[in-house]
Amino acid sequence: MEDTTPHPARRGRRSADRWPPLPGLVPLLSAPTGMRPAPWLPKGCEQLRRNIGPRMPHLYCHKAAAWLAACLLSLAAAAQPEAETDTTATRQPRPTMNHWRHELLMNSENDNYVLQLRDGYYTNGLSFRFSWAGGTRHKPVWSAELGQQIFNPVRFDSINLATQDRPFAGYLYASLQRRHFSRPGRMMAWSATLGTIGPRSGAAQVQRWYHNVIGIYDVRGWPNQLRNEWNLNLGWQMAQTLLKGAPASRGYDVAATAQAHLGNALTNASAGVLLRAGKMEDYANSAHFDGRVSRRGGPAPGHRKEFYFFIHPLLTWQGYHAALQGGLFTNDKGPKTAALRPWVFSQQIGFKLAQNRWTLGMHYIARSRQAEQQMRRERFISIQIAYRTGQYQP
Repeated sequence: MEDTTPHPARRGRRSADRWPPLPGLVPLLSAPTGMRPAPWLPKGCEQLRRNIGPRMPHLYCHKAAAWLAACLLSLAAAAQPEAETDTTATRQPRPTMNHWRHELLMNSENDNYVLQLRDGYYTNGLSFRFSWAGGTRHKPVWSAELGQQIFNPVRFDSINLATQDRPFAGYLYASLQRRHFSRPGRMMAWSATLGTIGPRSGAAQVQRWYHNVIGIYDVRGWPNQLRNEWNLNLGWQMAQTLLKGAPASRGYDVAATAQAHLGNALTNASAGVLLRAGKMEDYANSAHFDGRVSRRGGPAPGHRKEFYFFIHPLLTWQGYHAALQGGLFTNDKGPKTAALRPWVFSQQIGFKLAQNRWTLGMHYIARSRQAEQQMRRERFISIQIAYRTGQYQP
């Protein structure tokens, strides 16, 4: 009788034909006869190579799976960093490259950034600010700013005064500001602003041109805007931390804030609390207070990156608002004005990211009604992009 028992060699050959070699694993683990395996292979991988060979028979699948797991664990262990030696312990840290003399910031604010698809109240603002460090003692930071603000009533598409809950208005201004940091955790700022309301601000032309370019509705109520008047304003602002130690060492900060304006454009006073959490610099070096610029020998950012979230509730007392009440010294203020609400509450929520030359910031602002006749609250988003120049070696 003929022996039908498969020959071991034939059995192995059939299994090998059923299970072709793994294309990526075998070249990695196999080495030609007489050659030493690659020195980086862990012992588990070398043993797996001996067991599997250039082909993987079906009978060894369960063993191969176990050894493959051992191989991967060995590779993971080999990839772990070695213990610090005397050489790495004495290695010098990478120097930070955050020493810049100048900064140009663009700030864009718009109510349609919140996707409400309508204009109303403070509907658009665009400003450019150039900042530079003025010295080393108390780190004075000077800023020159040019900007425009545009205001619409809720019925922007109507020229009927009875349907308008606030006047059409524009405000064009130029300001000079000086910030200084007399001690850690404190910022103080003074500013002077020259501006104009009325047709001279160019708000009607800018808004109607922009709407025409992007192909949306026309704003027809601009003939009812406030009359021209030049404005001169003085401003003061401060922030004082309420916690001990540097914010960079805590990762969070709580500060009391206050600001005031006096002039025929704005007369008001505000107080609030600034809450921040994340990776922050001290006040004199923080993007929140335009402190990313410096001069040789003065305070400069100590980290390559600053990234934090913030919440800033603010309560404001209003004494005068030219964009609502018209010119203070003008008899003919315009066909439509609005009476002020004395108290206004606003809430800001956002983030800031600063690294090397760049700063990116965005925050959402919700504000209660500023005028007695105003029908809705205001909501808009502010986006800031800054670029720094004038790098120097400390």
